[in-house]
Amino acid sequence: MNNLREKLAAYAHEAWAGGRKSMFSKCAELLDRDGDILLKMPRALYNRWQFQMNTSYADLPEDMKPSDRDEADKMIAIFEPLLRQQDELLTRLDSAGQRITELTQNHTDRHIVCLCGSTRFKLEYNAANLIETTKGHIVLSVGCYAHGDGIKISDAQKALLDSLHLDKIRLADEILVIDPDGYIGESTANEIAFAISIDKPVRYWSSEQAGGYQAALNILQGIQ
Repeated sequence: MNNLREKLAAYAHEAWAGGRKSMFSKCAELLDRDGDILLKMPRALYNRWQFQMNTSYADLPEDMKPSDRDEADKMIAIFEPLLRQQDELLTRLDSAGQRITELTQNHTDRHIVCLCGSTRFKLEYNAANLIETTKGHIVLSVGCYAHGDGIKISDAQKALLDSLHLDKIRLADEILVIDPDGYIGESTANEIAFAISIDKPVRYWSSEQAGGYQAALNILQGIQ
């Protein structure tokens, strides 16, 4: 910005100096009795400049506009690189916007699965996430594994996480309940009831292990 400011300041000085040079070149210098310099200019030039000073550009006759246009061209030359950069940026943004629109249109039919269950089953969550993702599904999961990672959260934080998870269920097309050995805690039962109340299909880990979940779990257990 400082660089632009200096360029505009240099232009302003050049325009000011050019105007004074033009005026002095058309005037005769006279000395009065006190030694001060008086400028004598032709009446026609005086009248022309008075008219130009007191008339807006739009109301000037065509033969008086070229000098103003020359000054405008000098300002355009200063701003032109910035305008070019702006055009390039807008073009890139437009291209990016079109790409996002294309991606959105191409994938509006992505199936969204929300995982529900006790956070003590971290490996099972990861296995389900892996399998559902490889099916091409968008997977919504828990915010943290409070039980699985031993993270202590306050009652207020738990209430917030529970509320957020209900919003995830609203966004999903269905929920997948992580229930090894059929375990379903109170929070998970509430989430299942909520999903059913808004007509979301419910699937259960315990009944789908043969569908690849157990194999994925075995792989993740091997990694650990």
